[in-house]
Amino acid sequence: MSETLRATLSAAGILFFMVLIFWGAHYATKLVGQGTIRNQETGCKLEILGRTMLGKEQALVIVRVGDTTLLLGVTGQQISKLEDLDPAQFADAEPKTEGQDFLHLLKDAWKQQKQTSGEEDTHP
Repeated sequence: MSETLRATLSAAGILFFMVLIFWGAHYATKLVGQGTIRNQETGCKLEILGRTMLGKEQALVIVRVGDTTLLLGVTGQQISKLEDLDPAQFADAEPKTEGQDFLHLLKDAWKQQKQTSGEEDTHP
């Protein structure tokens, strides 16, 4: 086999594997971007119900893990649980990633929590 043919086949093989890697990365981000991640070992389902960015690397996220709904604070360095939310408030919520939907979910949860605790709603 000539050197030019060998070099051409080698370059084609490298290009094929690079395309395969990029396709795999695209497919993986598509799965994660749908808002549902399932742990293969435990079968536990994690759904991102809403997210709003507060800064460059700061966000508030509402997640459902199994039967638990949580409000999380997320930064580039850590994830902190801020509040346990009532799962009944989000029973029919579909996974979302848009900020306005998150604010709507959070405001509704805040109002319902205030109503059940008997306090007046002082937030807009």
